[in-house]
Amino acid sequence: MPREERYSQDPSATREERGPLPPSQAPPTGMGRDTTSSAEKAQPFETAVLLLTLEEFLDDMEEAVDGDRAAVAAFQKTFAALTLREQKRVLALPFELRKRRLASLHAATRGDGREMAAALLAHAAREGWTIGYHLSPIDIRPHAGEWAVRGMIVDGRDAAPMAHCSMSGDALYLEKPTAYLYVVRVLERLARYDATGTWARANNFSIITQIPWQEFVAALRAQHARAQAAAHAAAAAKRH
Repeated sequence: MPREERYSQDPSATREERGPLPPSQAPPTGMGRDTTSSAEKAQPFETAVLLLTLEEFLDDMEEAVDGDRAAVAAFQKTFAALTLREQKRVLALPFELRKRRLASLHAATRGDGREMAAALLAHAAREGWTIGYHLSPIDIRPHAGEWAVRGMIVDGRDAAPMAHCSMSGDALYLEKPTAYLYVVRVLERLARYDATGTWARANNFSIITQIPWQEFVAALRAQHARAQAAAHAAAAAKRH
């Protein structure tokens, strides 16, 4: 599916055979308690980012498990029942590790997609992995088998150059021109944060996926317009 279609589709819609499911705020089933606070709800930005990341994740998973659709479907169903925080943990698997890790889990769980999701969540929670967002004008390319946002800024707080990322869509750094949005993995226990906890910095952040920024912005605007049109239509139907 083309990138622009991935961003613009209705998050609640499905595509032929399998489409991405929207992030759910329902408590997880048998996978830990719901730790999502009332303020931790997926906004349009994060919904769109998670949908894209999930779809690319599932595409890689299909390849890694040799087309085992039952495993993919079970994984997807389990993912949809997780909290926003848990979904971020499950997706915090760097691009270069994703297929190998999924293939290994598929063999270890004998193709049980639910157990695969549980194993990824347990490992990420134990290690403290989550996702963050980095904007850049640079088309970052993999180097020596690793795809990462590397530290380039020295601001007086650290002796070495550091990479920076925001921890939510509300904290994106938009003061400079940007071309790409990078979804990156953040190690919560090692990253350093600002006073509000909305920005993290580290020597580098492994990249999970790359999103062309202008396509993403256009899609969000289209998504907002569709939501408004649906709301107006619903309001009109109630009046009649």
